[in-house]
Amino acid sequence: MLQSECWCGSCQQSAKNLIDAKCRNMTMLLKRYLGYRKIKFPDQAKIIEKNILLLNKERTALQSAKQRAEIMLAEARGARAYWTSFALLSHCPTGWHRIHPGATDPWNQALNIGYTMLADFLRPLITNFGFSLEIGILHAPESGDEPLVYDFEELFRQPLVDSCLLPLFARTNEYRFDKKSILNKLRQSFEKPIRYSSQNMKPRTVVQNELYAFRRALSEQAAYKPYRHSWAHRTK
Repeated sequence: MLQSECWCGSCQQSAKNLIDAKCRNMTMLLKRYLGYRKIKFPDQAKIIEKNILLLNKERTALQSAKQRAEIMLAEARGARAYWTSFALLSHCPTGWHRIHPGATDPWNQALNIGYTMLADFLRPLITNFGFSLEIGILHAPESGDEPLVYDFEELFRQPLVDSCLLPLFARTNEYRFDKKSILNKLRQSFEKPIRYSSQNMKPRTVVQNELYAFRRALSEQAAYKPYRHSWAHRTK
């Protein structure tokens, strides 16, 4: 199967697998903070636990999704539950929500820098494999010029960006945006090994391995099954 033959049955399952992996990553990152909150902030813990249940509910809903719209709806609902808990952990003001371009608050500014760096990190790795950035398995062309970059961003947002920034946000009630510090932290995150196939690998190698798996799935007309990120503490 060619990349241009997307949205056949196997591509539909690939998209579902991709969002399931993202929802799992969001759930696992929130769970990291749950134990402490249960002891110190039980009311917050209850909200986070509720949102984790909602994320798991959307993972279940994905299994019966038949259309791209249903998959994107499950992703949107899961993301809403995640960002509600993220804002709580980050001491964001009441009413905070994700804003992409043009954000002025420090939390969104930091996240936008992180996701821009992630896209810049993924783009050359994807093109080196000969893939067209304009054809994705989940995001449609109208969602931007590089749907395939956005697809693979979904797999690495929490492991490389959110897990790097959330400790900075959660540490203080008055987070102050420091672009230089954010950039340094993110650069370190993009170089720090993660656990993959029982080995410690640099994120670049992990992405390359996933692109091999994606290309193999396309050639075999099979669904792409993303790796399950290990949420053990990363090695130095």
